[in-house]
Parts: sequence; C-alpha cells; structure tokens
Amino acid sequence: MIIEPKFGDPQCWKQIIKNNERLHHVEVLISTDKMFLPHVLVEEGFFPSTGQVKKNRPDLWRDVENFEVINFSFAQVEIWNAN
Repeated sequence: MIIEPKFGDPQCWKQIIKNNERLHHVEVLISTDKMFLPHVLVEEGFFPSTGQVKKNRPDLWRDVENFEVINFSFAQVEIWNAN
C-alpha cells in the first residue's frame, strides 16, 4: 500500500515531474507484506507486469529488502516490509 503521497499514482507523478522543472522526483513510501519485489511494484502501478520488471529492471527481480530505497527517473521509493 502506498502511504505517501496520498494522491495520484505512479503515472500521475511521472507526468508531474516531467512537466515541472523545479521538481526532480517524488518520494514514495510503500508498506507491504509481500516478499517478491516485482509483485509489489506491479501492485502499486510502477510496472504493468512482472515480465516488464524483469525486462526493464532485472536488478529488481528479487525479494524485498526491508527499508530499501529504489530510484526511478521520477521517484525515490522506500519500501517497508511488514514481515
């Protein structure tokens, strides 16, 4: 579940960052009980499928590490694993 920001989705944030020179990225906080990172990223809307995660970001084809930070071109994502 995305805790912060409380509005929009990754595609919305991507457009906001792209169209605003003063913003460099959005900080996203996710809390999850899932173990496989691609499932988390697909569920929250960062990728359309786990296959796209494997194809575009093979470094993310793994389990979630607690309190990890993942950087995308438009977002810095911090993931808290509830397990």
